[in-house]
Amino acid sequence: MDNQRPQDELRASPIVIVGVVSSILLFVLVVGISGLFLYWQKEAATEKSSPLMPEELRRLKSQQMGEINSYRWISEKDGVVRIPIDRAMQLVVTEEALKRGR
Repeated sequence: MDNQRPQDELRASPIVIVGVVSSILLFVLVVGISGLFLYWQKEAATEKSSPLMPEELRRLKSQQMGEINSYRWISEKDGVVRIPIDRAMQLVVTEEALKRGR
């Protein structure tokens, strides 16, 4: 009976094992999250610097450029037309120059 430990005495080996395993898991988790963050950061930088655009964005930009560079009736009844942006800017500059007497 002298060889038995008292019931309230803690066993050190399970505590050490849990501590070591927890430390290893924490280390792996921190390294994994850091790696994932660096990967996402690199992907974001690549997307920003990439000259290639996704197809949908390219199509939308082409459509918008077509709209601002073309003539079209907005309301034939009222005589309202859409003109290319470059032509509209020329007309505004000309009108302002005529108003100021240049």
